[in-house]
Amino acid sequence: MSREKYLYKGKFAPGRDTTETSVSKETGETRKILGYECRKVVATRGKTVVTYWYTTAIPALGSPFGAMSDKGVVLQMDSEPLSFKADEVRFRKVAASEVAEPTGLPVIYEKEYAELKGQ
Repeated sequence: MSREKYLYKGKFAPGRDTTETSVSKETGETRKILGYECRKVVATRGKTVVTYWYTTAIPALGSPFGAMSDKGVVLQMDSEPLSFKADEVRFRKVAASEVAEPTGLPVIYEKEYAELKGQ
């Protein structure tokens, strides 16, 4: 795949196979991550299984990979290709320009992403 930078504006996460159904199940398990009470979710899409832990104690939604959860902030994720665990949560005021969409990048959607991935 090309190493050029693009602004992805597709409906689905880049690389996600939209032909397979995703099933997410909250397990009822909880654990503390960085002092935040987190809930465990196991998501399955085809043969891919992703486990993630989210908290509702932080007044936001999202994760390092975009809005993986519409339930809270994801602090840990484990899957076959990659894993992450937050090692710090910092609160600070930010200017709107710090969270603004990048400018000057070519915009691509699902079809273009799939074509680039196939290179």
